[in-house]
Amino acid sequence: MNTPLLNISNLDVRYGAKLVVKALSLQIRAGEAVGVIGESGSGKSMTALAILGLLPPEATVTGSIRYRDAELNGMDEKGLRALRGRRIAMIFQDPMSSLNPLMTVGAQIVEALRAHVAIDAAQAGARAAALLEEVGLALPDTQLRRYPFELSGGQQQRVMIAMALACEPELLIADEPTTALDVSTQAQVLALLRKIQRARGMAMLFVSHDLDAVTAIVDRVAVMRSGELLECGPVNEVMSAPRHPYTRSLLDARPVAIERVQNARTTTERPAIELTGVCLEYTHGRQRRRVVHEVSLKVPEGAALGIVGESGSGKSTLARAIMGMLTPASGKVTVLGHDPADRARRLAFARECQFVFQDTSGSLNPRRTIAQALAEPQQIHGRDTPTAVARRSAELLHEVGMDAALLARYPHQLSGGQRQRVVIARALANDPRILVCDEPVSALDASVRAQVLALIAGLRRERALTLVFIGHDLGVMQSVAEKTLVLQGGRVIEYGDTHDIFSAPKQPYTQALMAAGSNARGQKDTTARETGHHPIFALPCPTYA
Repeated sequence: MNTPLLNISNLDVRYGAKLVVKALSLQIRAGEAVGVIGESGSGKSMTALAILGLLPPEATVTGSIRYRDAELNGMDEKGLRALRGRRIAMIFQDPMSSLNPLMTVGAQIVEALRAHVAIDAAQAGARAAALLEEVGLALPDTQLRRYPFELSGGQQQRVMIAMALACEPELLIADEPTTALDVSTQAQVLALLRKIQRARGMAMLFVSHDLDAVTAIVDRVAVMRSGELLECGPVNEVMSAPRHPYTRSLLDARPVAIERVQNARTTTERPAIELTGVCLEYTHGRQRRRVVHEVSLKVPEGAALGIVGESGSGKSTLARAIMGMLTPASGKVTVLGHDPADRARRLAFARECQFVFQDTSGSLNPRRTIAQALAEPQQIHGRDTPTAVARRSAELLHEVGMDAALLARYPHQLSGGQRQRVVIARALANDPRILVCDEPVSALDASVRAQVLALIAGLRRERALTLVFIGHDLGVMQSVAEKTLVLQGGRVIEYGDTHDIFSAPKQPYTQALMAAGSNARGQKDTTARETGHHPIFALPCPTYA
């Protein structure tokens, strides 16, 4: 136990003249779980990618990364391929963009297995089914035949975990594995990771900006800011008595009691959005699967509606119907007095109503710079001159807390939190009247999340903006929305005043969501984690069909 399994020494990562990781030294021992926390852009993911040689060609890496007796920095591609997946595996932040959309889940797990293990196709298929069962996906033989788009975010993340575990690695790197998951699914995935890590005796590097997730799952924690390691030590000590002021500021930024949102916005009796008996279905071959059942509601102009529920509850599907991306099987959707699916006025609708997508990697063109991404909606709608467009693009980045110097970068050169802010900036480019936000702050650290929420609140006040806000952070929802819709399995469980629902939930499902949110936020008792009794692990961990 005295010799580190992974020993990082004086690691520097540069992009041109910019130093993004500075003289980092960190060790991980066999069977140990180490967390790395810090704000977006602190160098957490860069460090994780550097370990496996996955940084882009323009990055320059110096220093030492030793795995057992092998030096990884400078190792040729053949040597790295032999280690990746077999000895060191990685769970990426965005499962939807990490999974191949043209391959079934089973084919992807089998491919990972047969790349490293000498087994035939039948054995690999049986092993893949066993892995899906191990990560809590029921009916594994059925799941193997599904494509990634047929799974919810939580299910996709479980598939990623299964793929990472396929070859029984000694070190598992988890890069923000619970970022976009609802509170109950997040708790289940964390409990699953901890259970498997302990059962298999794996070492784990857990990268996250979620302090409570880190507190629940790791033995030691390292704190990074602007590429530098500020402090590192046992998680109990760092979380209860941080030595560095920055660590204290991170702890202070965690959600605490949320004040009731005050409806000081300009609202009218006119409905900006109206749904009447809306049912939504997806077609799979000859089969039709109903995913949203009989939803009726009205959102007045200038008001904010929150939509909450577990992964797969129909939240994003309902948002797509509001945006005209999905035609109801029955019922009616009206937005600003028109059918959002009416193609004759699609351009006008796009200017009035904008979507902030959950999947930042998939919604930004990887071949376009941030400047081009922000310029495109302005140019489509004929906004001013190229000079004015460039000036407006810089202003948009500034509004969401980013430096205009990042306009020249491509999406893959930004952190997950930075990409999320670019997507928000792009949605605001043409001053929409309605903003539909699908998990808009799920990838942001606590301090940046507060800035973005303040930005959205400011826009509502200044422009009487109507807001549909989908989220799994219940504390955020209470601070944003006047009305909340609670969905389970595509059905409305509760709908009404946000304060009333969260202060006195009537339905057992809403009560369970509240309990999960309370357990996942602001836990101070880190000693409970040592004995396996951390409150987050008291949550049920059901299997999913």
